[in-house]
Amino acid sequence: MGRNELDPREGGTATMETGGHREEAVITAYEPGRRLATRTTAAEDGRFMAFEYLIEGQDGGSTVLRVVHSGLLGDDWQDEYDALRRGWPFHLHTLREYLTRFPRRTAVPVFAAAPAA
Repeated sequence: MGRNELDPREGGTATMETGGHREEAVITAYEPGRRLATRTTAAEDGRFMAFEYLIEGQDGGSTVLRVVHSGLLGDDWQDEYDALRRGWPFHLHTLREYLTRFPRRTAVPVFAAAPAA
């Protein structure tokens, strides 16, 4: 992933930059430490993307993060679905590794791209 910026309040904005692409969304729900929901502005054809992140404390001191991703923006839904099916597990695995190995440290986003094989 790239750089993220957040105006942490309902009605604020969440901005993500990845490889020269910038996506902005409105924060539709914000409960610090519990819930964050965002939604992009609808395109002319009505398409949008919405995300909801729910953090739930569990017995024994563990935590569960639930992610709900709704909507796709592109014309080739199958390609987008396939990319997300690979991308979400990769990013969630990275988050788990980071939280396990570097607790309470601030992350520094880095984006690296390579030409297709």
